[in-house]
Amino acid sequence: MPGRKSRTGRNAALAALMALCLGMPASGYAEDNGTLYVGWQGGSRENLMREKIFPAFEAAHNVKIQYVAGVSTELLARMQAQKANQELDVVLLDDGPMYQAVSFGLCGKLEPNPIFDALTKTSAMTGAEQYAAGVGSVALGLVYNADVFKKNGWAAPTSWAELENPRHKGREVVMSISNTIGLGALVAMARLAGGDENSIAGGFTRLIKNVKPNVFAWVPTSGQLSSLFQNREVDLAAWTNDRSDVLKESGLSIAFAYPSEGAVATLVATCPVAKQSPKPLAQEFVRYLLTPEVQAVLASGALLAPANRDTKLPPELQGKLALEDRHKLIKIDWKVVNEKRGEWTRRWTREVER
Repeated sequence: MPGRKSRTGRNAALAALMALCLGMPASGYAEDNGTLYVGWQGGSRENLMREKIFPAFEAAHNVKIQYVAGVSTELLARMQAQKANQELDVVLLDDGPMYQAVSFGLCGKLEPNPIFDALTKTSAMTGAEQYAAGVGSVALGLVYNADVFKKNGWAAPTSWAELENPRHKGREVVMSISNTIGLGALVAMARLAGGDENSIAGGFTRLIKNVKPNVFAWVPTSGQLSSLFQNREVDLAAWTNDRSDVLKESGLSIAFAYPSEGAVATLVATCPVAKQSPKPLAQEFVRYLLTPEVQAVLASGALLAPANRDTKLPPELQGKLALEDRHKLIKIDWKVVNEKRGEWTRRWTREVER
């Protein structure tokens, strides 16, 4: 069966390449390294990890990787509940929950390695670099129905203020503050009002007075937001470039706009989980995720702008990514946000989604 032999050959070659990148032999392991538990989102990202990222690492290290699916807040809660006896070895979380994981003592200290010197400014986990590293990022900006804008003679949006335009009354969607994207939208509106994470009041004021009348729904998940666009119920949203591209690839007339004030950089970060007897391969897997080869897979499969500046990408893919040398990206100060998040959530519940 030539097809099967060809696939086997390609897999072996990929395993050898990854092993070489990691400085390990591709075969000849006498020791069975057991199981490594890795947690990240389900859906397309889980498929990407299982099909294109895990196999080479498993082959190079004679280990089986078990995937634990969950959104960032779910995985963080799981880690807190299992702190005395952790199941997970490595997690990938959005930057906000990852900063919380570090502050709660849930991440083990990263072993020094030259690969961390190749990380971009956007991917830096400022203040938590010893425990977690950015893997890639997307941009939170404005997603809109290009056909509706064209039909009405409207120019593509250029500012976060587009969310306040009364012409979108009942036709836009913003995610709940329980989601990193909704929280990012609040910070963006605060910046539009002349404030920031340290002065959030203006953001709430603009959301309540100017944005709320336009909002069809406040949704907690990207899946629900996607459905609203697919059902033609909304025309505008505060959402990310990767999600926009998925809808566009499905055939919808969807476009993404980078606000002139800056799009919010939303980072995916990883860390080895702190545990009494950590598996050495947890540190190895974190470094594996940062190799240019795996970074290229994450860029093409999940539209994560590479954290490793040495990653080589084709021009057509670069055009889909939120790259710090091409776009104005804003990083959120998650230390400030996480200290205030409970207070902001209570106010959001009372005044925004009420």
